[in-house]
Amino acid sequence: MPSKFKVVTTLSFAVKIAAVLTISSLLFMQVTPASAQAEPGESIVIALQPGTTAAAVAAELGTTVTDIADGGTICTLAVPANTTPSAFTLLAGTSVGVLSAEADAVVGTKSSYGAQIHIAFDAGGSPGAYVDPTVLSQVDAFPTDSNSPGMGQIVAVVDSGVDLEHPALQGHLIAGANMINPLAPPEDLPDGLVNDAVGHGTMVAGIIAEFAPGAQIMPVRVLNGDGTGTVMTVVKGIEYAIHHGANVINLSLGTDTYSDALEDAIEDAHNAGVVVVAAAGNANTQAPHYPASLPTVVSVASLDQNNVKATWSNFGDSICVCAPGVGIRSTYWNGGYANWSGTSFSSPFVTAEAADILSNVSGLSASDVIHRICDTANGVGDQNPLFAGLLGEGIIDIQNAANSDN
Repeated sequence: MPSKFKVVTTLSFAVKIAAVLTISSLLFMQVTPASAQAEPGESIVIALQPGTTAAAVAAELGTTVTDIADGGTICTLAVPANTTPSAFTLLAGTSVGVLSAEADAVVGTKSSYGAQIHIAFDAGGSPGAYVDPTVLSQVDAFPTDSNSPGMGQIVAVVDSGVDLEHPALQGHLIAGANMINPLAPPEDLPDGLVNDAVGHGTMVAGIIAEFAPGAQIMPVRVLNGDGTGTVMTVVKGIEYAIHHGANVINLSLGTDTYSDALEDAIEDAHNAGVVVVAAAGNANTQAPHYPASLPTVVSVASLDQNNVKATWSNFGDSICVCAPGVGIRSTYWNGGYANWSGTSFSSPFVTAEAADILSNVSGLSASDVIHRICDTANGVGDQNPLFAGLLGEGIIDIQNAANSDN
């Protein structure tokens, strides 16, 4: 099994024709921050040692707390007018009780400053590349009419929200939260500038509902309609999921900039027994991507229907497993259905698998579940001779992993 686990967000820029999406280009979008959030450079994110309060650190530094995640160990502080963000970050990092300090930048294009949490739209795949029987066979899934897989498990979809009224998702959803606008429900809505990410979270949720039909899906909105957010919104989403009973968290998103706060949140999840699964990315590269590159995150790469690496899928020695990712059909925004490609849609197959394992085998830790996912996968080296050792343990085998005899 790989020594590390890894992820990234990916989607396709799509044109909807008769409730079907086709993929056309790679884009990164700028988001307008919610009114409660600081502009880029006006706030920093700090991680606190246990027993240290955000208010105490803010008072010591002569500033105010602008946001705080569940658990109280990660927060944002306003940058005082008499200093610069970089200088204030350095100062805060030396404060007693502060583990780390970093900028909380608005997510945008790769040229933007600060960390980016984004959805990467990419070319690849076409509508109808998969039909349900093909995908079921490819991942050795349970029959779709079975209601037991995933039973009793809560799966958090930390994403762009979910279409809460979609007919196919009724009975699968439980209460969640909106980190973009805390007063609004976690609805998958067109509230960005270009809104190319609308439907992303709904697609992810639909895959989980199909392959872990007994699980309860908790929508946690951290990205707007453009598919962008901030480090802090993602951290808050992860911490919310931890503190509201999630057993598995799906992160079909990513950044190419390391973040202490993001790693702290991932570690909080793992230490709480929560399995974190994320997409490996769509840049056809081995370059680090976060939270993909972080230990304890299950990284998922994409394969086509012939178990060949999707041309755009990331790869590398920190990939854990692979799953279908080309032309995946699932639930879409506004009650529809669509076909999209990307590692964003490979990740929820493995998220569903983790829920199935936990519902069928008692007493497993997060590490135990990760080992079962990797150890029961089937190699795809013969189909991918140019990527030997760079696609993890191969394609997932859901029934084998969830078998209590393993």
